[in-house]
Amino acid sequence: MNGLNAREFSTRKRQPRFCLLAVARVAMFAIALMIGSSPLDAAEHDRQVDVNATVNRTEALLLDPIELTLTVTAPVDAEITFPPTTETLGPFDVVAVEDLPSIPVLDDADSSTRRWTRRMKLETIEVGEQTIPAIEIRYVLRDAANSQSGLVRSTPIPIHINSVLTSEDNPTAFRPMKPALPIPSQSESTPIGWPAIAAGLIALAFVAFLVKRRMQKPVTPKQWASRRLASLKQRYEVGQIDNRSAYLELAEIARDFVIAREGMNPTVMTTDEVVRFVSTKSSLASEHQNRLNAWLMDVEQTKFAPHRLASDEIKPKVQDATNFLHELLDHSSGSPVASGSREDV
Repeated sequence: MNGLNAREFSTRKRQPRFCLLAVARVAMFAIALMIGSSPLDAAEHDRQVDVNATVNRTEALLLDPIELTLTVTAPVDAEITFPPTTETLGPFDVVAVEDLPSIPVLDDADSSTRRWTRRMKLETIEVGEQTIPAIEIRYVLRDAANSQSGLVRSTPIPIHINSVLTSEDNPTAFRPMKPALPIPSQSESTPIGWPAIAAGLIALAFVAFLVKRRMQKPVTPKQWASRRLASLKQRYEVGQIDNRSAYLELAEIARDFVIAREGMNPTVMTTDEVVRFVSTKSSLASEHQNRLNAWLMDVEQTKFAPHRLASDEIKPKVQDATNFLHELLDHSSGSPVASGSREDV
């Protein structure tokens, strides 16, 4: 009897120890699953979704519109959700928001990725160094087995806002805009006859007609492109933009000019659509068509390349792009441009 009690006591003593060991193994297995799979899977999915934020300028005046473009590249089976539209974005007021339909990536051989784009117009009344904050974009990746959700964030962009006041202006010290006007006495006034009034009205109507006719005169695509090129050259010479930004903006000017001269709206066309239009329906010479399409393809690769080229490597491309853009402008009218206008942007 004493031996039976001893064995029973030994069995009862081992049971709690066995239970604790089983619970510890299950807990370790669960922790290994959580640590070993979830972060790695999330990181792998984040590498499949890429977000890029760009602005058309990094320096502006008060209430000067700034265009922010968000571009998300993800697999074709992904669901991309941009954040809800708000009235403000950091120190900036959101004036307009436009979400473009997703399009396939041109340089993807197996067409396994697409591109989603949101364009925002921002303005602010804050002066000095301001920052467009990071924007979170949610995504869901679906395949035959399961789905994985997550989010990516854009990079904050610094913007310098200049004041419209000069260094000599003081908003608290008012000064008259013009000297005081003398008011003639009643005795010195002379009556104005009806013929003079009629002549004045006729002259006023003629001036209004000339002003209206001048305002209604349309701006040609060549004039529009030349003005944008002159503005780019001025900003490039003072160092407001680098070689890469100048190269991308030159391509945008050339693309808009070629499409606008055909009577179409370039702002609603993707790069793929522009390339197809230039190859099939454009009135450009075949040599210019090939050079323009190759340029647009190189710009797409430069814009979304994982590693940016050095500034010195892009500078020769800026020179070639400037010369080719002048050739396109010359070809549109047939009149040569002076050699002084073919300088670097």
